[in-house]
Amino acid sequence: MTEEPLIYKRYIKKDRSPGAGIFAQTIKEVRNQIPDACVEVLVPDFQGSREALITVLNARPDVLNHNIETIPRLYPFIRPEASFKRSLLVLKTARLCRPEIITKSGLMVGLGETEEEVIAAGSKHAKEVHGYTDKQLSDPSFQVEVKKAIKKKLSTVSITTIPRGKS
Repeated sequence: MTEEPLIYKRYIKKDRSPGAGIFAQTIKEVRNQIPDACVEVLVPDFQGSREALITVLNARPDVLNHNIETIPRLYPFIRPEASFKRSLLVLKTARLCRPEIITKSGLMVGLGETEEEVIAAGSKHAKEVHGYTDKQLSDPSFQVEVKKAIKKKLSTVSITTIPRGKS
């Protein structure tokens, strides 16, 4: 069996929807040009718009990714235009509306959270997705001070790409 191409669509501006149509259009165009491609999209929270999320889901990406980014206590500092609950709702809605689409998400660590906070957030978070990762923050372009490295490995999740139409 040949490995199918993986197309990854990421929209950089978090929490500011350019309109879900650009995601749907990109997914459809990739499907037209590379029918066997596995398409993963990393979406913003669309400012809580269920309609926008459904637009993306109806384009049928193979994987929908929405990163939680941080623990609830740090949202006002790290993601002031978003909310932990709203991000969880994006993932839950995707999973319930289109259970055949793989959902995944991630959480950054090292911004001043405790291990207990990471575990609690991860526990709530992991219930809503097929794949969950936590990553030590190491991006030097990110404009916050890394407070503390968490030494303990908290989770490991790998996503196996399943060819479309097969289970």
